Amino acid sequence: MGTANSQLVSRLAALEVAHNEWCAATDEFHCYIRSMKKGATGSSHVFETLRDILDAKYERYRELARMLMAQH
Repeated sequence: MGTANSQLVSRLAALEVAHNEWCAATDEFHCYIRSMKKGATGSSHVFETLRDILDAKYERYRELARMLMAQH
């Protein structure tokens, strides 16, 4: 039972990390959109940067999903 609980705690911690990373990416996205609306940066730069941010976060989610599946 103790092992199952520690595994659950580890999985929840990994999900919390993923959630926090997703929130940070979302915040960055909103900042770039606000900048674009204000004309502070070129739209192509904004979307290239946004794509890079989201690609990195998506890959992190895939890694966490693989890790959690391997532990299950």
